[in-house]
Amino acid sequence: ACKLCTPLGACVAFKGVKGCVPLIHGSQGCATYIRRYMISHYREPVDIASSSFSEEATVFGGNKLFITSIDNIIEQYHPEIVAISSTCLSETIGENVPKLIKEYKALNSGKSLPEFVYASTPSYKGTHLDGFHEAVLSLVKTFAIHGKSNNAINLFPGFVSPEDLRHIKDILCDFGLDFNLVPDYSTSLDN
Repeated sequence: ACKLCTPLGACVAFKGVKGCVPLIHGSQGCATYIRRYMISHYREPVDIASSSFSEEATVFGGNKLFITSIDNIIEQYHPEIVAISSTCLSETIGENVPKLIKEYKALNSGKSLPEFVYASTPSYKGTHLDGFHEAVLSLVKTFAIHGKSNNAINLFPGFVSPEDLRHIKDILCDFGLDFNLVPDYSTSLDN
C-alpha cells in the first residue's frame, strides 16, 4: 500500500523498545490490520494489544475498555512500558488518553506499574511515517532526562529496515562508541 495508517508506524517504533507492549486504543479491527501487516512484512510474530472499542465505547467512551486492556497487558506480559497509540475512532470521539492514563495510575496507586507512553496517531492526519515519528518523539518526551551529559551518542535513525539498524550498530561498535539507538527493532522485527 502506498499510504499506511499512523498507528502502524507507531507500533513499529514501539516494538523497537525493550520491554514495551504497544496498545492500540480503538477498534479490534485496527489492531488486527496492523498485526497482520507487520507479521507478513517482517515474518515475525507481533503482539499488539487493543482496547477493542465496541459500539457502546464509541458512544460513551472507552475508559472501561482502556482499564481492562491495561490490566490484561500487565497480567499477561509484565511489560516495562505500555505504549498507547490512538486511532481515528478514539481521536474522533475525543478520547483524552493522557487523562485516562492519569486515572489508571490513581486507581492503582501503591501498585508497581509499568511506564506509559502515549502517541496521538489518527490516520486521517498522516501516514505510517508520521506515526513512527510521533511515537519516537513521545518516547523522548517521556524518558529524556536533562542533566549531566555522558559520552554516549543518541541516534534516531528513522523508519529504516532492520538490516540498516544492524549495519548502523556494527559501524558504531567498530568505532568503539557508546550509543543509544531509538528505536532499535533489529532483533524484535526481523526473523
